[in-house]
Amino acid sequence: DENTVSLKIYENSGPSNVSHVAVAFGLRSGQVISESLAVINYDILHDGTGVVSVIDPQNSLDAPSASHEIVECSEGSELQCMLVTIDHSFRSPLEFDIVGTDVWDAERNSWQNYFNHGIRVTGEPLDPEPGVRVNGGNLVLYPLSPGSTNTDVMVDAGRDLYKLAPDGLYKPLRNVSSLYHQVDESMYLPRDRSQNPDRNSPEAREALREQVDLAQALIDSLYAPTTDGMFGAAAEQPGALEYVDRAQDTKLQAAIALELEKAHELYGRLFFDRT
Repeated sequence: DENTVSLKIYENSGPSNVSHVAVAFGLRSGQVISESLAVINYDILHDGTGVVSVIDPQNSLDAPSASHEIVECSEGSELQCMLVTIDHSFRSPLEFDIVGTDVWDAERNSWQNYFNHGIRVTGEPLDPEPGVRVNGGNLVLYPLSPGSTNTDVMVDAGRDLYKLAPDGLYKPLRNVSSLYHQVDESMYLPRDRSQNPDRNSPEAREALREQVDLAQALIDSLYAPTTDGMFGAAAEQPGALEYVDRAQDTKLQAAIALELEKAHELYGRLFFDRT
């Protein structure tokens, strides 16, 4: 179903100075707008053109549109307001129901409002679930990186690592550092170092580019951008940093596992693949 948000905004310097409106959905108590995973932004440019953009990493929003016009603030009033209308629908349910609004004027003065029980979205998502159901359907896992075909090691929604066991079930992976320290025949193959690629060769540069792309993809998947231009890890609650043991840091362990996987694959391709 299509929903409509109508915001009538009074700006003391004149309605034409309203320059930005953001509507954030799915917030829980205590969260701020920059923590929303479903935000519709509407920017009004100097020439009066309106531009819609979204922050929607979970693909919850469906084809939002918006418009604006200057209207009377109330019937018969001489005061004028900016009326912004945002039409939208949802492709998947939202876990929480608080809606936040953020409005800027041309000088970037801003004010925010939060509405408890703003909208509740329930039901089945329209898009197929991107994860894979394993262990008899009791667990949903995802690739280590977008496009990865490796199904031996995968992660859950919280980025905890799971490894495929001989019995066909995925089990939590605890000892990440020994994941690829396995003895196989390739360890005993003679090495012809004359065929090692030069670090300035096209092959080496391509391998480096692949690693940079993979690292960026991992960062993007772990740290979602927020409306203020910061990233999820840096935009969390301020204060003293909490110490987390490396062995218990699931995001760090997932990053290590990904790099070990790619290094293992690249090593075999560069030194042992003669095809």
